[in-house]
Amino acid sequence: MQERTDSRTLEMIKQLLSKPRINTKRWAEEPGAVLIIADQKSIETANGQFALCMAINMLARLHPVLTHISVSIPDPVVFSVNVPLFTENNILDFINKLQLDCKVERADLIHGDWDAVLSIGPSNLAIKNTVSIASDGWIAYVSANELATTFTEHTNPIGAYAAACIGGMEVFKKVFLKKSNLLLPEKTPFDVRWRLKFIKDQLSFSAFDYRVNGDLANNPSLPSTINVGNLTIAGVGAGGGAAAYTLASLHDLEGRMTLIDPDEVKPSNMNRYVYALQTDSASNRPKVKAVKELLSNFKKLDVQACQNSYQELTASKEIGNIDVLISTVDTKETRRNMQWDMPRIILDAAAVLTDFYVRRVDIGKSPCLICTHSPKKVERPLEEILSEVTGLSASEIAKLRNTNACLTQEHINRMTKSSEKFGFTLPSVGERFSDWLTIHCGELVLSATQERFPLPFATVLPGILIAGEVIKERYFPKDILQNYYSYDMINLPASGMTEMKPVSDCIFCSSLTTKEKFAKKYK
Repeated sequence: MQERTDSRTLEMIKQLLSKPRINTKRWAEEPGAVLIIADQKSIETANGQFALCMAINMLARLHPVLTHISVSIPDPVVFSVNVPLFTENNILDFINKLQLDCKVERADLIHGDWDAVLSIGPSNLAIKNTVSIASDGWIAYVSANELATTFTEHTNPIGAYAAACIGGMEVFKKVFLKKSNLLLPEKTPFDVRWRLKFIKDQLSFSAFDYRVNGDLANNPSLPSTINVGNLTIAGVGAGGGAAAYTLASLHDLEGRMTLIDPDEVKPSNMNRYVYALQTDSASNRPKVKAVKELLSNFKKLDVQACQNSYQELTASKEIGNIDVLISTVDTKETRRNMQWDMPRIILDAAAVLTDFYVRRVDIGKSPCLICTHSPKKVERPLEEILSEVTGLSASEIAKLRNTNACLTQEHINRMTKSSEKFGFTLPSVGERFSDWLTIHCGELVLSATQERFPLPFATVLPGILIAGEVIKERYFPKDILQNYYSYDMINLPASGMTEMKPVSDCIFCSSLTTKEKFAKKYK
């Protein structure tokens, strides 16, 4: 089966509805029409422009749930900010470069035939299923009724992008529910529709302290120049890429940034990589090079693009000491290896289907990555189950996944008998095992695994929040994440951070030798 731009979205639909098979043709044929509209006052603000571009960027990638998007904005619009990928802030040019299956076009007439409407700023349209968004600095506002605020001149892309993600998710839920009820009216016991909830009244969310509908006084302005210090991003996929994209949206950056990821942009990445265009996937462009280009305008920012796995790079000793590390890699084992390298601070983020978490690891004050990503004794390792299905050994699969390595003819020869037995498509020589698994997971007998394809919004929003934590680490140290936040995006945002303690018998946290070594390193 050829890799498609909507491969992961289709797998996600199956998992959300707890259906191993869906009629993908019917999902594409049944309309999912959305209108994105912006009023003149909102689109004249930098925050409104950030939110508009992120909304288009995210929603346009969600075929076959969304099939048509109409964009209605005042013309001409003079942009005051440089939004990554929007060349000369030309929205139509960006849409053309995406070249995805969802049809996106400028709307000439406003009518009532959309399944959902996302309004950038207050809406005066009497159209049902309208969601309005706004932002003020770090604060995002989302409402399904009358929006009591608007975009302000307190410019901050983090609040604006958070508004676009939360509001865009509400729009996605409305269209997804409509099409699911039409195409699959009978719900399975684990169908996500049983717990799906919508924002009703105006909701405020602080990307600064994660409060929902709380005291919003803690909303400081950003410095004109942000120094990221010595920042490393391990895993430049949806989350790490969104963090870099958000930082690239700031007025000015300086410092040093190291990007680590061995993989290239593939068609199936396109539903959640906000930094990627069709030309990136068509040319198998390395992820680190695509992200590095986003940051090329910052002359005082030294960006190192390392197309290696994290293990390969640290084993070679080329990377040196790691200060602040953004951890958005795919495997628990890699996260545990990161902890033993003793970065001063780790900002960890991950998503599973509909929910995500962001976590700050500060040794002695919060659980480390070995505490939180230790193997569960009651859960069979994914590699063990994949071994039974594919015919490869569990150790081979672990190595293929952790190093993002390519499959050889010898691997494929040993998978042939299993392919005939279980009916899955064999990979090609040189194809990465992780890419093959992403495309063909639905063909495998993997009922006992924990493999899940998350909602794109649940992978991008934590990256946006992690970018905020990078800024807070240097400029607002009293307000850093303490030390965990999670949000199930099929439901409603949770309010506030959760403070957690290290596991008492953790082999890393409870080791006096390890603590002394860490303290000596950062004295």
